[in-house]
Amino acid sequence: MKAIKVEVPEHEWDKVGPFVEYINDDDVVAYQTSRTEFIVVAQGECSMARVDALIAERLDDETLITHIRK
Repeated sequence: MKAIKVEVPEHEWDKVGPFVEYINDDDVVAYQTSRTEFIVVAQGECSMARVDALIAERLDDETLITHIRK
């Protein structure tokens, strides 16, 4: 199991809710904790790699990712 905390820049706050809804599936649980932050828990390496790729593709380069559980 892998977990990360994601913080997006203030100017991207409106992308957080839709992004969290989009990445939730059988292997990934995402929960918005504030206007600009969310937590993601993934079942394994492949699921977290998919989340990482989507973050890089859809969110700003200034997005900060903190690994909670590796």
